[in-house]
Amino acid sequence: MKKLAIGIAVVLFLFALPLWSQAEVRDAEIVEYCLQYAKDSGEQIGPLVRAELAVAVAEMAQEMWALGFGEPMIVRTALNGTREVLEELSRVRLRKEADTETGAGDMIRDRLREELQAALYLETRQMAQARDQEQRKSRPDDLLVPPGPQGPPGKANPNN
Repeated sequence: MKKLAIGIAVVLFLFALPLWSQAEVRDAEIVEYCLQYAKDSGEQIGPLVRAELAVAVAEMAQEMWALGFGEPMIVRTALNGTREVLEELSRVRLRKEADTETGAGDMIRDRLREELQAALYLETRQMAQARDQEQRKSRPDDLLVPPGPQGPPGKANPNN
């Protein structure tokens, strides 16, 4: 069984090799952070889950680079996703489901996708707030019309 898992992990790594050759060094470092975090957490994950986690983190990092995110946000999102994956795997083990690694890849991708969506939401919200503040700053004060009746002071309203 262990040899089978190692064989599957090797196949996954070979499958992901083109992805890695295109990835920047930063992506490999982000994946390394996540795998080290998983190892330090004490959660026992097999080589197949490690491989799926590595591929999913690399794909998410590349997507976030393409969307214009900075390295700190990508690292934070990847580590949050890894934490969520480990918690979910722990819950699965506690429920004592048979073969916990079945569907682990889908679960890993789902958790990382949720983290990416949360990062996108946060980034969009911050950009909207910054744009709103910039628009307020760019308006001259003399163009802003105060509330209430308009017209020169002292003249009565002709509608009365």
